[in-house]
Amino acid sequence: MVLKEMVGRNLMHGVLCLFCFPYNIHMRRLVLFILVASRLFGAKILFDFTKDEDAGNADWVIDDNWPIPYPNWPTSPTDWNGAISSWGYQLKMQYGDTVHTLYGYPISYGDNSNPYDLSNYDVFIVPEPQDTFTVSERNAILNFVANGGGLFIVADHYASDRNSNGWDSPRIWNRFGTEEYFGFHFQVAGESYNSVTETSSTLNYLSDLYDIIHGPEGDVSSLAFHAGDVMRINTAYNSNVKVVVYYPGTSYGMCVVSRYGRGRVAAIGDSSPCDDGTARPGNSNIYNGWGEATDSILFLNLTRWLVPESGVGEEGPRLELEVNKDYKNRVIFDILGRRCKNGVFRRGFYFIKEVKGRKNIILRLQ
Repeated sequence: MVLKEMVGRNLMHGVLCLFCFPYNIHMRRLVLFILVASRLFGAKILFDFTKDEDAGNADWVIDDNWPIPYPNWPTSPTDWNGAISSWGYQLKMQYGDTVHTLYGYPISYGDNSNPYDLSNYDVFIVPEPQDTFTVSERNAILNFVANGGGLFIVADHYASDRNSNGWDSPRIWNRFGTEEYFGFHFQVAGESYNSVTETSSTLNYLSDLYDIIHGPEGDVSSLAFHAGDVMRINTAYNSNVKVVVYYPGTSYGMCVVSRYGRGRVAAIGDSSPCDDGTARPGNSNIYNGWGEATDSILFLNLTRWLVPESGVGEEGPRLELEVNKDYKNRVIFDILGRRCKNGVFRRGFYFIKEVKGRKNIILRLQ
């Protein structure tokens, strides 16, 4: 395998890469290539809006134009109307993702008649549902994750029943089977810490969580809850479950991740951190949790971590690199935005950013 470096510079919606290298060492030919990557990362993200996510004071939508936000190329998060517009905006404009809202179509997996079927997406985000999932909806989500999809679960504190139907998001997720399938349980009535306000800097620095704590958006140092719920993990159900951010002084998680089949799951027990303080007209009691602590960094790192690995690079020869030794003072990401560590790299393109300085480099392994 040959390792080739390509110097590049950022463009508004991608990277223009100019690079040269010896194409044939024996013939000593120098070849110049130009690569335009309009979407360097380009995952497909689906935000749910089938579970009354705008009930009461909530407004957990990226835009009020469904299923495709408008304008297609916003110039700021406020061009879209929703309390989580910043989340969608940064995914689209910063990472080149396609972001849609599931509205007017069912939650399905493998239904070719549904243009917003989960099989067409990489990550499914469900921000504080207010209605329970049917058996077919639950099975669709489980099959989606088991086959390599990413699921982002957002809940809120116990008794946060915004539409007065007798269900709040912690009980909805517990009924879904988050403990049975993913290994974590939201605290509810009669259980401790089911409504907490806390800014936690107690992080789990396991190597498995490196891509989340030190992800493409930056380093996570804290997570702020304003009346949120915590999760109890149960490795007897799923040995892959791990706490990312602890509720201080306990083993409970404010942020938890897990794996199920070939896919990944992330969960946060409060909707406040993704609230960007904008919302649609008429909504009250909103504030900018997105800009508090390192909330936005954590949400964006988690979203990138959830993107399936199956589309990264190509199968074939692989190369082992010691990133800290071979590329000192640089950070390497794959084409889906995940930060790379020491280890085996498969054939494909990688994006390198210098820790100090403005030079960007594209690596090609072939």
